[in-house]
Amino acid sequence: MKKDYCLKLKHQTIKKLIETRIKYDSLNLKKNIHFIKKRKSYTLKYERLSPSKILSYSKVNDKGIILLKKIWEYNSDSILIATKHFKNEKLYRRREYVYKAGSKNKLSRTNLYNKNGKVLKSWSFECLGKGIEIKKKK
Repeated sequence: MKKDYCLKLKHQTIKKLIETRIKYDSLNLKKNIHFIKKRKSYTLKYERLSPSKILSYSKVNDKGIILLKKIWEYNSDSILIATKHFKNEKLYRRREYVYKAGSKNKLSRTNLYNKNGKVLKSWSFECLGKGIEIKKKK
């Protein structure tokens, strides 16, 4: 069984030195990314359900405070049903995915909500695969 390993990079831009350490797990997937930029230290942490399905992603500063966090939610068939975006540990945005009743993975509609639960945007995938933004009636 392979062990975790770390890759360390340093590069110089015109004004600053950026140092990056990337930690990979045994499946060769990113686990942590630690970088120093403008004298501030950040760590990006990844949690995965499987190699192709991510559960969460968070950006933490050097004091351990979570600045950004994204959470992906899946149903029992491992199909994405929602994503939640947090800023400073408070819910910022939420996106829900609605699928057609007869099929497991045919996307029917996507809704984007703000922190108060108000719909910001809505997309329909009934006719076209790429989706059409639904305009609000005034």
